Amino acid sequence: STVPGNAEIFVMNADGTGKVNVTNNSAEDTGVSWSPDGTQIAFMSTRAGNPEIYRANANGSGTPTRLTNSNRIDSDPDWSPNGTKIAFFSDRGPRGSVWTMNASNGSGAANLTGASILDTDPSWSPDGTRIAFSRDAGSQSFNVWTAAANGTGQVNLTTIGGRNAFPD
Repeated sequence: STVPGNAEIFVMNADGTGKVNVTNNSAEDTGVSWSPDGTQIAFMSTRAGNPEIYRANANGSGTPTRLTNSNRIDSDPDWSPNGTKIAFFSDRGPRGSVWTMNASNGSGAANLTGASILDTDPSWSPDGTRIAFSRDAGSQSFNVWTAAANGTGQVNLTTIGGRNAFPD
């Protein structure tokens, strides 16, 4: 919500009661992803001056933990089904790609897709073996691709042109 004057992440009951501001910071906080057990969220925040990925308790307790530390954009986190990894977009290096890191502390960050132009919008498969993502095919035409969780076996699923994006 931007009701407090800036983008914040709130959690509430399905009936709208019990609203809690989880991020409560003057920075822009967006792009939330729930941990599989529902106790934590991963999100993007500009509280360090540029977009980085953080992890916080979903009940609003404690202080969020910064997981990435880059002078480039890190955003769009998606928690793996087993809770050990987070896939995210980063424009580190020559192209914006889908990366993965350890959910506990951000260690082990690895460029998963090695984008030729731009890969973004990562989403884990329910069994955790693959990650779907959007790949820029040029001229703002995007296709949905998948890759094994280690980045191998990339497959183009939508070769029809246009803007095929935000797989889930």
